Amino acid sequence: MNAPQKHRKPFAVLCGSCLLVTCLATQGCSSGTQAHTLSTHAMAHRRLSNTVADVSVGIETNGASMAEVARVLATRSQSLMAYLKREGADRLTTGQISIEPKLDNSRGSEGRADRIVGYTGTMSVSFRSPADKVSDLMSGALAQGANTLGAVVFTSREEDVDAARKELAVEATHLAMEQAASVAKAAGSHIAGIIAIEVDPQNATLDFAKASYAAPAAPAMAGLRAAPIATAAGDQDLSIAVNVQVEVAQ
Repeated sequence: MNAPQKHRKPFAVLCGSCLLVTCLATQGCSSGTQAHTLSTHAMAHRRLSNTVADVSVGIETNGASMAEVARVLATRSQSLMAYLKREGADRLTTGQISIEPKLDNSRGSEGRADRIVGYTGTMSVSFRSPADKVSDLMSGALAQGANTLGAVVFTSREEDVDAARKELAVEATHLAMEQAASVAKAAGSHIAGIIAIEVDPQNATLDFAKASYAAPAAPAMAGLRAAPIATAAGDQDLSIAVNVQVEVAQ
């Protein structure tokens, strides 16, 4: 096995215990002219830097009337969306917009209907940011109308993951074929043909870094601009397994 490579360089691990030799002929394995199969397995790994972050923030407000809550939601959401667009946030999406009554349930025991005592309005906004800008964008969003912060998921760009998977599949296939050739040679045989190559991209392991943060009340938000939330993007492991079955002959 080759020595481990430097950080974020691809490397592969061969599974010697996965080597299987079987007979193709139906009349046994005694004849030297009989063809046999050899199965090998190889896995290639790579560490990918998390270069982007998917962030979800929210707006929650309470008021005496539905009109008041709707007005506050509109003001805060316009400020928040304008800020995120100005800062170049990607995949900007709004969702979960609702205004619901707050009920006083204390009168239920007296057989009277619940009384509406106010309204609560909520909405969420999600966006993608470069990992090195996410701290400033989160703090800015909280200062520009958002007052809750949901999940923050650091990951690699999809195009980078796809490119790495293709490269790892090729690397693992080469390594499995080299293993098969070495074993066949050691047994006094040679590879006569390829029967099957199975690539398992679903074997990929993606370790996402996650963080969550509960924002302070609206009057304290201004100070967040001077103290961005500390984050660390980290990286993730991507692995691809390949099974190769070849025909060997003497």
